Amino acid sequence: MPRTLSPLLRAALAALAVVGAAACSADRLAAPSGGSSADPVTTVAPAGGDLANYTADHWVAKADMPTARRGLVTATVNGIIYAIGGRGTSETNLRTVEAFNPSGNLLFKWSTKAQLPAPRAWPSGAQTINGKIYVVGGLNADGDATRTLYVYNPATNTWATKAQLPVASWAGGSGVINGKLYVVTPGATASRLHRYDPATNTWTARAQGPGGHYYAVVGVIGGKLYLAGTMNADESPSTQVAMYDPATNSWTDRAALDGLQLGASGRVIGERLYLVGGMSSLNGSAIPNLRVYNPATNAWVSKSYMQIPRTFLSAAASNGVLYAIGGLSGPNVLRTNEAYNP
Repeated sequence: MPRTLSPLLRAALAALAVVGAAACSADRLAAPSGGSSADPVTTVAPAGGDLANYTADHWVAKADMPTARRGLVTATVNGIIYAIGGRGTSETNLRTVEAFNPSGNLLFKWSTKAQLPAPRAWPSGAQTINGKIYVVGGLNADGDATRTLYVYNPATNTWATKAQLPVASWAGGSGVINGKLYVVTPGATASRLHRYDPATNTWTARAQGPGGHYYAVVGVIGGKLYLAGTMNADESPSTQVAMYDPATNSWTDRAALDGLQLGASGRVIGERLYLVGGMSSLNGSAIPNLRVYNPATNAWVSKSYMQIPRTFLSAAASNGVLYAIGGLSGPNVLRTNEAYNP
């Protein structure tokens, strides 16, 4: 993470939140702020989690998340989506964990789970390994980047603390290859990559990635990790896409995005990386864009827009369906939950 930041970036990041300047210190990037809770979705979606009969390339509104927040992360275990942490409507970083069952009873789709051991906003991803969810880093209650690795067991509804990440991290990304957790941490000159082995509870440094890549979107396809950049190390917006091959411990550039999506989120479904939401400029408004990357053709295509433009949301996948949860739209921190049928 950069130890010093330019006045331009500080001003730009503050402007993202619309509600005014966000505080920034010499050793942490100012996290975007937001305003009051909003629930703008009025479309009523069919009950149940199976979108097989819905129109392809189409978004539908689903049951709203109970707690409005942005800067959250999500992970899926046995079809259940867990929404973890984030920042709420009162500029407070949260311990909140809520679970969404796409196939559950219409009135009881969301349930409250055991809280995080400590507040975390903008963690560097949440990933599932052997039925447990690994949550890396994030901003603590004071807004400082952390090195924590928390592991949630849905079977017992409990959290455990594991070996700390070697460097403090927030707004990075993560993925799982062969049962090991790979974490991309934004850096001053390059993205740092570390691998965590749950069997030994140890971290290993791997080859550094390109650029700074704050708010990274990371996905694993075919045993390789794909990184879609949003912000370079020199604080400029980025459309760069890179691929990490664990067999050679090396990075390769891939087809760049055809437009900016700063603060987007993403998930892999069916050997494709889905990139949703974000902003088209550092001080711009939230966008509803959905772009899909196919590594077989090394090409991006644009798909149908979300109903509600959002940035700093979290994308999740369950049973072949993409979900876009929470986020920030203008001054409003959202509970919005939309589902997309590829």
